[in-house]
Amino acid sequence: QDYFKEGLNSTGTKFFAWLFLAAWCSDMTFQPVIALNRFIVIIFPLYSHIFDRKKTIICSMMALFLGSFGAFLVNFFVPCCIVYVYYGAYSYLYIGTSFNYIDHYIEFPLNIIIFSVSILLYITIFIHVRKHNTKISGLTQQQLLSRKNKEIRYAMQFSLYTIFAFIAWVTFRLFPMIVPPNKLYLFTVTPVCLIIHCTITSFIFIFFNKEFKHKFFGGSVYNSNNS
Repeated sequence: QDYFKEGLNSTGTKFFAWLFLAAWCSDMTFQPVIALNRFIVIIFPLYSHIFDRKKTIICSMMALFLGSFGAFLVNFFVPCCIVYVYYGAYSYLYIGTSFNYIDHYIEFPLNIIIFSVSILLYITIFIHVRKHNTKISGLTQQQLLSRKNKEIRYAMQFSLYTIFAFIAWVTFRLFPMIVPPNKLYLFTVTPVCLIIHCTITSFIFIFFNKEFKHKFFGGSVYNSNNS
C-alpha cells in the first residue's frame, strides 16, 4: 500500500484486494459444485454425464465470472467493506471501522451454507462407500485391506481442500478478535491455509484421483499407476 499515493483508498490497492476477493469468491462458488460432482459420480454413476468435461469447464468459467463480478461490486461500489491484502497483518484484513453489512448479511451466511452443504455431501459419500464395502462378502484379507485404503483415499480426496478453506475462513474471522497486537505473525496462518487449500486440490486430483488421470491424461498414465 505504501507504493500508492492514496494508500488504502488508491485504485491500485483496491485492485490487489479485488484479486484476492475474486479468487476467494470464485473458489467458494465452486466448492459445492465439486462436492455435488463427487456425490453424483460415486452414488449415482448413471447420471455422471451431467458433469462431463464440457459442462465442468462451463461451471468453472461461471464460478470465475460470478466471483470476479461480485468482488468488483464489493471493492469498487461498496467502499465500507473492502478486504485488503495488508502487509501490516501479514494477511488479509478488513480495516474499515464502520458496520460491514455485506459481511454480516451476505458473506457470513453464504459461506456457512457453502461449507455445510459441501461437508454434508462428503460425509454422505464416505458413509455410502463404507456401507457398500461392508455389504460385500467373500473377500480375502488383502481385498478388505485394499478397500479400507480406498476409503481412506476417498476421505482425503473429498475433505482436505474443504477443510483447509474452512480453517482459512475461520482464522480470518476469528484472529482479529483474539490475536494480540504484538503477535501479528499469527495472521500468517490464514494465507498459509489458503495456499495449502489451493495447492492440495491440484495434487489430489493429479496424484490420487485415478478417474481424473484416466480421463484427462489418457490410458497410459492410468495404466502406469495401476501397474
